[in-house]
Amino acid sequence: MAGIFEKLSRDTRSRNALSDLRLEFIRFRRFLENMREIRNLIDDAGDKLREEYIYDRHYVLSLVDAILEEASMLAFNSSVLSPAAGKRIYAQLDAHKIYAQKEFLESDGLSKKDLSLLSTCLDADPETQLLAAVLNWLIGPSPADRPALMDFIRYVTDEVFENCRKEELIEKVGGSIRNMPISDSCSMKLIDVDKVSPSKREGSVSHRDIKCRPFGMLLIGLQSGVTSGGTKEKSGINGWMLFDKEAVSLRICRDNETIHLEAALHGNVASDFIFIYSQNPFDLREALPQGSWVEKTGQGTLAWIYDVSIDHLEKQLVQLGYENIVGKRLKPALEKNGDIVETFTDARKALERFGEQHFDIVVSDIRMDDIDGLEVLEQVVARSERTKVIIITGYATVEVAQEALVKGAFDFIAKPFKPDDLRKIIEKAAKELDK
Repeated sequence: MAGIFEKLSRDTRSRNALSDLRLEFIRFRRFLENMREIRNLIDDAGDKLREEYIYDRHYVLSLVDAILEEASMLAFNSSVLSPAAGKRIYAQLDAHKIYAQKEFLESDGLSKKDLSLLSTCLDADPETQLLAAVLNWLIGPSPADRPALMDFIRYVTDEVFENCRKEELIEKVGGSIRNMPISDSCSMKLIDVDKVSPSKREGSVSHRDIKCRPFGMLLIGLQSGVTSGGTKEKSGINGWMLFDKEAVSLRICRDNETIHLEAALHGNVASDFIFIYSQNPFDLREALPQGSWVEKTGQGTLAWIYDVSIDHLEKQLVQLGYENIVGKRLKPALEKNGDIVETFTDARKALERFGEQHFDIVVSDIRMDDIDGLEVLEQVVARSERTKVIIITGYATVEVAQEALVKGAFDFIAKPFKPDDLRKIIEKAAKELDK
């Protein structure tokens, strides 16, 4: 009987931990929604100032009210996520509220200190001066004795990720964890936060096993990147993933790098996003596309990709999971065999180069920014029927791969794959050229 009661007690603790983890998962989403809304409000105000919109004082004061409301919710959610920092977070929020109330909401005009920061707007109308002063408060430049609101957001982000409770809760979940070996030296702990009761499962996991869309895209990249025999496999990746049907929360530890990623793909631009927080020394600017919002914090870097199509987000998730296999992993291996290899990350530049120099074999990803792989295929085949084109396809793109074969592709390979798999197809293409 004692053994039965002990098992029931463990199951109860596991269910409670899973429930707490689910709440933590949802709270993180709320926290990120607050941060994103603040940034959207700031961007909107900046656009109005730069593009010389006509607006009145009421718009500016409404902007301040909206910012303070979102900042209050940000403080609440971050304090729940990081209780130890609650007092410090609210102390900083109160300082910003007092400043905004005194300088903007209850004032008939700007103070001399605020006016001294508006060298480019001194001759502008009062509404423009007021909006410029509000933006100085939000993003700087600001006096040393008054940090900008973005400094508050950076501080809160550091506190939330420094005191993240997910790690602690995951250890208590027990049987709800599914262990996912990615390679011999790499593993991930998986937890479906939608599961009501624990169900322990082990074994290799494919993106086809995962119903969560952003998780599937990340997994394509992770399994391709860390099983490729490159440097990642030697150093090893360990971490965890929490997910439901439409969102994923990921923490990866590799050597002395720690990266947190939150992503949601609902199919709605207004709610889809990728958010990343890295603790030093990893530099997110090297890994993200141009146009990403990247901010240095006291302890690391935070970054956002949003307001773009779901196809673009899917591509970025795959690229974040694995580093350009053809360029960084396959190129050195092919060059060892005596092949001459050129790599491009820009499809237009690759096609320009193809117009200058004949290539026997072209390997192209199906999804790229300006020109997709099918267009590359069509242009290459039109210029040189002898050239063999190999298409790399992604998640759920079998129909596209078949279309590529109809249009003249020599072969295709679906992610995830190992560089050896692609090398074999290239060798087969080379033999066809020798016939």
